[in-house]
Amino acid sequence: MADVDIFQSLEKDAKRQKEIPNDEKFKQLNTLAKRFIDTKDDISVAEENVSKLKESLKQIKENDLPDMMSSLNMDQFKLTDGTVISIKDDVFASIKSDKNVEALQWLDDNGLGDIIKHKISVSFNRGEHEDAEKFKEFFGKSFKQELDEKSTVHPQTLKATAKEMVHSGQNLPDTLFNVYEAKIANVKIPKGE
Repeated sequence: MADVDIFQSLEKDAKRQKEIPNDEKFKQLNTLAKRFIDTKDDISVAEENVSKLKESLKQIKENDLPDMMSSLNMDQFKLTDGTVISIKDDVFASIKSDKNVEALQWLDDNGLGDIIKHKISVSFNRGEHEDAEKFKEFFGKSFKQELDEKSTVHPQTLKATAKEMVHSGQNLPDTLFNVYEAKIANVKIPKGE
């Protein structure tokens, strides 16, 4: 009987075994693994290069060109290919990361609450399908579920608001907001003929 158990065990092991890879398959596997690692490295280098290029462009756009054109008393010039480079005043604004609640309250208290976006979501756990269906059916009526609310101001909306305020001689409080004015170079490349 022990011999039968051994044969059954060997038979099970044989069924579980897969094809034994030959040297060529190992070479292919090694090549693919190397390509995987090289590609990941190439992506990292490319991302680092893009980051450096963006920094360089920012320096030229926000400092070098505006400073040079200002020293020449120019606010616009045109290249022979039709490209127009101009300098404009711009305003940048953001809510300080640790002051979101206070900044939103300040906006609301000062008549700017309409720029605040609200997102309210409700999560239902597994097994609460019927509750979710009831919620959908009776949305707006009182319901005993915890709501997740997030209030924000879109960055472009805040920028436009800050710009309007600066032009009208008002300021957002610097204890709640980061606001800075800068001269920015804009490049308008002509469309192909």
